[in-house]
This record gives sequence, C-alpha cells and structure tokens, in this order.
Amino acid sequence: MSSSDALRALIEDAKALSHELAGADPAPAELAELAEADLAGLLGIVVQLYVKHAGGPYDARRLAAINVTPTDACTVAAALLRSQSLTPFEFSIWFGGGRVSAP
Repeated sequence: MSSSDALRALIEDAKALSHELAGADPAPAELAELAEADLAGLLGIVVQLYVKHAGGPYDARRLAAINVTPTDACTVAAALLRSQSLTPFEFSIWFGGGRVSAP
C-alpha cells in the first residue's frame, strides 16, 4: 500500500470513528482508557501532516473543508499556542505579518 493510500484509509477510518463517537453519550468505556497524551500526540501528527502536505494551508477551499465549530477551532488554537509557549500577542505578529493571507 502506498503512503497516499494509507493516508486516505486513515482519514476515512478517522471520519467513521468520529461519526460513531459523536452519537455515543456517554463515551464508550474503552475510549476512557486513551490517555490525554495519546490524543495530544495524534493532534500533533495531524498538524504536521497538514503543514507538510496542504500546499497553501490558508487557501479558501482548504479552509472550507475544515469542518469544526468556532469553539473547537479556538480550543485547539489555544492548546497549540500554549504547547509552544506562545502568547496571542506573538500569534498576532505572525498573523498580521503577511504569513497568513486573507481568504
């Protein structure tokens, strides 16, 4: 299996699991066994894949495909900033410095 095929399969499996867990309340007991570090590690891997392979990460088409709520986006953004000991001020310099183009 090629890397691109493996990545496509991983994405499809993740989507299916997300839909399955979305309707589960409370979360299944086996999910409680996952350590927070495992989920944080998964987020890091996904971020690295996105940065490396997204091409234009701020492209309107790519941004439209990110199907999360504003709360989810802010939660993850804040977690990522804190993981790198960055403040919102430092991020505003990156954001306003032309690295992030307007959609």
